[in-house]
Amino acid sequence: MHTLFFSLNIFQQALAVSYTNEGMDTQAYLTLERWVNTQYPSIPPPPPSLTKNNSSLPSSSSSTSSPSSSFFSPSSDLHARVTSLFLSAARSGPSLAATRPEGDMNGMVDADVQIGLGVLYYNIAEYDKAVDCFRAAVNARPQDERIWNRLGATLANWGKSMYFTDNFSLFYFFICIHLFLLSLFLGF
Repeated sequence: MHTLFFSLNIFQQALAVSYTNEGMDTQAYLTLERWVNTQYPSIPPPPPSLTKNNSSLPSSSSSTSSPSSSFFSPSSDLHARVTSLFLSAARSGPSLAATRPEGDMNGMVDADVQIGLGVLYYNIAEYDKAVDCFRAAVNARPQDERIWNRLGATLANWGKSMYFTDNFSLFYFFICIHLFLLSLFLGF
């Protein structure tokens, strides 16, 4: 059951990233909200000031919304609410999580919470914060290629892909060491 629960959590995060890639921000926020509420059920809901206008949310791909009106739209209220939930989860640490993913390098940072925050900041073009979140996730789970991909994509979309080469070199080094150790173990 634990593996199934963990797989559903990975699926929800991947779905949120896919929604983001397609410009479907509202769906991404709702998916991330389901994830954080499932993974951190003891996190209290955000203050009422962040929960107004959360019914009948329009799709971010709606043709009736203009850039000037979308800044204070129900979608931005939803973004604020979900970001508040993720920040609460980050502050509480992984000890309150319903499950712990295998392979996290330390118990101080929940890589999945950092990924969710990274996606939320990416959606509003706060790339510096998104990069910080993805880097924290990489530090917690350096063997997870999905996190490296999200970090690289964020840096590239921010126009700072040259910074990724240093990070990727570290990842490549990490993989080479693992392959070397595996070859020693298997007797190659």
